[in-house]
Amino acid sequence: MQESKKIKSLVENANGTFYTLEEVAQHTAQDDCWTIYKGKVYDVTEYAKVHPGGKKIFLGKGKDCTALYD
Repeated sequence: MQESKKIKSLVENANGTFYTLEEVAQHTAQDDCWTIYKGKVYDVTEYAKVHPGGKKIFLGKGKDCTALYD
């Protein structure tokens, strides 16, 4: 039962590396910002500088932004 819960808390980085939700939640600063989109982790730190929506990208910092984006 515990193993099943652990697997559900993992998300995959675009390069195939897995992270826990807790690890993603640690990256919420403007100079270190990660988000989850459709089950994949993305470091959007550099993209935030040119994001067409401006600072709105930070609404998804450290968490799953799929519903927000879609």
